[in-house]
Amino acid sequence: MKDRRMIVIGGSGTIGSSVVAEMSSDHEVRIAGRSTDPSIDLSDLASIDRLAERLASGPRLDAVVVCAGGGLPGMVDEIDLSSALEAFRPKLLGQIAVARAATRFVRPGGAVVLTSGILDRHPMPGMSHLAMINASLRAFASSVATERRAVRTCVVSPGLVAESPRRVLDFFAGMTTISAKDLALVYRRLVEHGLD
Repeated sequence: MKDRRMIVIGGSGTIGSSVVAEMSSDHEVRIAGRSTDPSIDLSDLASIDRLAERLASGPRLDAVVVCAGGGLPGMVDEIDLSSALEAFRPKLLGQIAVARAATRFVRPGGAVVLTSGILDRHPMPGMSHLAMINASLRAFASSVATERRAVRTCVVSPGLVAESPRRVLDFFAGMTTISAKDLALVYRRLVEHGLD
């Protein structure tokens, strides 16, 4: 019998697929994304609500893990603010909406594990939008932790993942990498032990 039941949103991406591979050995893992069943689009709040309703109609999960990317690279003077607001939807607002909805389908004591990034602590030109998203997610998780919710909210701030596309690796040339497999162990620890 599998130890825990969870869903990984974005489970087919670079990080998400490694989390799924790591966790599937001893946990029951489902994947949700734009082209899966169940499906979810983190830029669409109604989609998040539909997934939450569907999951709430079954047995409670032990965790939901969100491995979502997104953001709007560009120099701050060149970013269209309307586009910037829209680009907040999937990675920032979408993950916050999942964390809010999780109490409907994750058991008390279970975990919501979100994904941010390192650009809020390691700034780079043209990455202010992504830095804002990462800082906001980290602040959100820290603040929610003070609310004594039934479900824990944690955030993983991965560094540069070695299996990232070449264009990403080239852009961040010189930065230390972490393998997606090693990074998946961080998600495992948060799901199983709740230390954030």
